[in-house]
Amino acid sequence: MNGEWRVVNGEWRISGIQQQTKKYQLFVILLIFKLKQKVYPYHNKIKQRIRNGELVRYEYVEKYKNISPCLLLYFNTEPFIKPIREHRFAEYETILNGA
Repeated sequence: MNGEWRVVNGEWRISGIQQQTKKYQLFVILLIFKLKQKVYPYHNKIKQRIRNGELVRYEYVEKYKNISPCLLLYFNTEPFIKPIREHRFAEYETILNGA
């Protein structure tokens, strides 16, 4: 029965070791998909917008959505508000003080 397709609780499954192999393959595919999503250069784009003169103002707030504390950057183009987490404050303070 090893390696055979069968119906379990209304779902098609592969029995035995091949089932584990398929689960591993699916895990790897999902992991690669997640990593590709995280490659978005969030901070690089924000810094570019600051260099382009799009920044209107900024402020520190106690909480913005689920980010606490938060540095809010306000831009004159969409997206108008970009939140920055606390571990990046020092990096942005250097940029903002020089801008």
